[in-house]
Amino acid sequence: MSGSIYASLPTVFREDLQPLNTSSEKYVKKFFKKTLNDTESRLLTQLKLKPLMVDPIHKVKIKRKNRVTGLSAKQKRELGLCKIPEENQKYENYVPLNKLWNDYMKSLLGLRGQSSLKMKSIENKLLKADYHGALLKVTKSKCSTYIGSCGIVLKETKNMFYIVTQSDKVSGVPKNNNLFEFELEGYTFEIFGNNFRFRPGERSARKFKTRPFLSF
Repeated sequence: MSGSIYASLPTVFREDLQPLNTSSEKYVKKFFKKTLNDTESRLLTQLKLKPLMVDPIHKVKIKRKNRVTGLSAKQKRELGLCKIPEENQKYENYVPLNKLWNDYMKSLLGLRGQSSLKMKSIENKLLKADYHGALLKVTKSKCSTYIGSCGIVLKETKNMFYIVTQSDKVSGVPKNNNLFEFELEGYTFEIFGNNFRFRPGERSARKFKTRPFLSF
């Protein structure tokens, strides 16, 4: 048993240890021909196809394609994409939008064919609703100049409602410390602007907890 384990290794061809008189490619082919008896062996084909790194210390830099990204908020402001042209700042143009919003809120709050509202679930629905097209009115505010402002919401940001009034003027009303109201199917709903200080997309996916607050 020990004899088979410690058997002598096969002898190496002495002529292969002689100085090379031919090219390295011919030498490699000659070596494999003598040892493997197959010039087109699988190992030889692998050596042909596999790249050989001469200097493994330096890594090959792979150029990555730049990802196509959209415009940033600053670029949109510079290009004026968020601005509404003056010729489109007419209240009559957005009355159909307000009618669509009324139908949307009726289905969201369950006002169609029902005589009463479920007050337990209505608070979260109001907080997560989309107010583009709503006819909002400021009833209370710490700044007296905003009281009485009324118009259809054209754009909503994190801290502002941009409305178009019946005098065909677009004005921004801050959400902070303002109380808004809107009417729908004989009901008057009041929303506290401080609870809406989120972007519309973030607010729709956010979980709100019912907390008491002090009016002003």
